[in-house]
Amino acid sequence: MNSAVKKFTGLTFFITITFFIVIGIVLFSSDSLSDINIESYNATINLDESGNMHVSETWDMTYNEDYRVRFRDIAFQKFPDNYNFPKSINNTATFDSSNVEVSVSRDGIDITDIIDIGYSWRNDYDELGELVRCEPYSDFCESIFIDTGYEGGLSGDLTFEYEYTILGAVSEYKDISELNWVLLEYAESKIKNGTVTINLPTNTSPSEDFYIFGHGISDGDLEKIDNDTIKIYFSNMHKSEFLEFRILMPKEIFPDISENNVFINDGINKELILDYQAKLLTYSNIGIKITQAILGLSVVVAIFLLLMLVRNNKKYFTPHETSFKGKYLRELPDDKTPAEMSYVYYLGKNNDEDITATLLDLIRRKIIEIDYESTDLTSDNADFNLTLVEEADTTSLLPHEQHLITWFFRTIGDGKCVTTKQIETYGINDLAQAKRFEEDAKRFKDKIKLSTKNILITDPNLRIYKNKTLRFLLFPLLIILSVAIFSLIYGSVTTITLSNALSYIILVAFSFTYFIYFSVFKTKRSVESMESFVRWDAFKNFLEDFGNFDDYPIPGVIVWEHYLVYAVSLKCADKVMEQLRVKLPMDDITANQSTYLGLGYGRSYFYYGFGLTSMNHTVTNARINAARKITQASSSSSGSGGGFGGGSSFGGGGGGGRSR
Repeated sequence: MNSAVKKFTGLTFFITITFFIVIGIVLFSSDSLSDINIESYNATINLDESGNMHVSETWDMTYNEDYRVRFRDIAFQKFPDNYNFPKSINNTATFDSSNVEVSVSRDGIDITDIIDIGYSWRNDYDELGELVRCEPYSDFCESIFIDTGYEGGLSGDLTFEYEYTILGAVSEYKDISELNWVLLEYAESKIKNGTVTINLPTNTSPSEDFYIFGHGISDGDLEKIDNDTIKIYFSNMHKSEFLEFRILMPKEIFPDISENNVFINDGINKELILDYQAKLLTYSNIGIKITQAILGLSVVVAIFLLLMLVRNNKKYFTPHETSFKGKYLRELPDDKTPAEMSYVYYLGKNNDEDITATLLDLIRRKIIEIDYESTDLTSDNADFNLTLVEEADTTSLLPHEQHLITWFFRTIGDGKCVTTKQIETYGINDLAQAKRFEEDAKRFKDKIKLSTKNILITDPNLRIYKNKTLRFLLFPLLIILSVAIFSLIYGSVTTITLSNALSYIILVAFSFTYFIYFSVFKTKRSVESMESFVRWDAFKNFLEDFGNFDDYPIPGVIVWEHYLVYAVSLKCADKVMEQLRVKLPMDDITANQSTYLGLGYGRSYFYYGFGLTSMNHTVTNARINAARKITQASSSSSGSGGGFGGGSSFGGGGGGGRSR
């Protein structure tokens, strides 16, 4: 393998790894890259003796892009459908729409009086002319709409303050009272810092009679200040997380609770709830330990794949040893045509340069004659005549050479002659001709395969080698499947979900890289192909460096025209020509011996090797014109187009903030 191929495969490997690492970073830090930053969320919840919840909350936010409106959705459905204890249909919570206050400040200045505020319970309309509603819509949710469109929009530092009341939030059971609530389900971005202060009715109950549990946040703490106050602290609450808490309190502190919120049932009491929370904690802790094990195993598997990549690459794809060891080869390695050489050199692939090289080779062999009668060789309208030599023997031509003659002279030309302008413009205006040109170009490459059918390009055991290397992917695939199953079981545990996502990224990234590296980019030449490749590569090195050889006697133009057709396919013709202009200047004898290098020699304006340059431009422009016509036709016919436990206690409420 030459240095260019080595660099390409190595670069591909590291780009792929980098790509997936970036994807992982984006997945875990997308909140910080948001154009909306929530600096802090602070709430105070006052519970009265009737079990009502009076909430005051402050959102400190920074908007970095153009937004106009914000919604605060406040859900109050007390029990979700999948609640895990018995519940009463009468035990509901309601939103007190008569007791709501909203204020907005920008950069410390109150702008409440100069903006529009709408409410879902009043059937107000938003800036789009639609009814203000929660998203998704629910009968147990109210939304507060803020429109700053007439005051410069939501830009800079803004503070939103909401005060609202949820009636009947507390439930009373046989031996305990409970507030089980989701305060936030979603927000525009990560909340950097947050506090929730819960003030209970004044009471004299022992502190140990109060229990507090938190759910949904990976970085949160709970603190029972005294029997009247509970504090919740959290940091970096991701958009995928939710803020849920469950508080168990003595019944006596809610003497005025509504009869509807009292539910006496043997299926729910203090012992059962505490048992559920203990099981949930155990469940979450086991899940976290398993997740940590999976994450560690994922890292081990990733390292294993890297080691296997190096090991298998060396074991199965090390090139065969060759008898030729030199850096330069000054003679043609064998008698392959330029297109055949290119097919072997580029591992079964051909390039557009091979069309030019084949055409020049047929001119060099005097099967085609090139002529130019005008004086300005460099004009954009310069046109060269190509003529089939009648007395030339074409019976020994290879399939791709015969096809090129049919393509250029019989399809494009009149059977005997064709001009370079005819070739260039054949598919420029006519879609059918453009498609025919593309089809003939494809058939040319197919004919090269036919001409090289007896040459074994790749190692006959290549498929076996690839199968042996790819079998190691069974390990990460099994772990990925395990993570998928595990995620379904522990999907409600945010910490576990995030860790599983990291495991996914590691496993998928390294597995994908390993798979692509061996299934797409890795190959191995046969012994014959490798021997040919190193010789032709050495010949290419010679073509690129011969101008620096003091001991090299420059042969005549006939030899160099032969060499140049291979330089075209090897994509180094321009570099060769630069050296030839110095080492092999054109004179009358050289011009008379040449077939295409001396084209136009003797005229008032002569450009060395313009015949080669012209042929290359002709084929390139013809392909571009045909492809452009096909693309234009296709386009015109198409349409436009910490302290918190894992899991959840299935509390009521929910909602969150959203902007647009």
